Amino acid sequence: LGFSRRKGQKISHDVATGIIQMTVDHFTRANEGTYTVQIHDGKAKTQSSLVLVGDVFKAALKEAEFQRKEHIRKQGPHFSEYLYFTVTEECTVMLACKVANV
Repeated sequence: LGFSRRKGQKISHDVATGIIQMTVDHFTRANEGTYTVQIHDGKAKTQSSLVLVGDVFKAALKEAEFQRKEHIRKQGPHFSEYLYFTVTEECTVMLACKVANV
């Protein structure tokens, strides 16, 4: 298989599963467009396309930005459970939270 790619993209092919995967390091507005995979073996040729424009692209960009922020946030100390309260059987109020990477 031959691959053509842009800077910041990694393309791999797992022969065992047949999966061709492209990873975009920093997904931004510049990545809006149509992506096409073409395969051929000398006898036959086929292709598959994914259109990432409009609302579909906006949803993908929003999810990528959210996941990027979460990844950065979780690199240092962070709350894995935010502050909450419970009332015990003895009628006391307990405030608690859970932290990670401390």
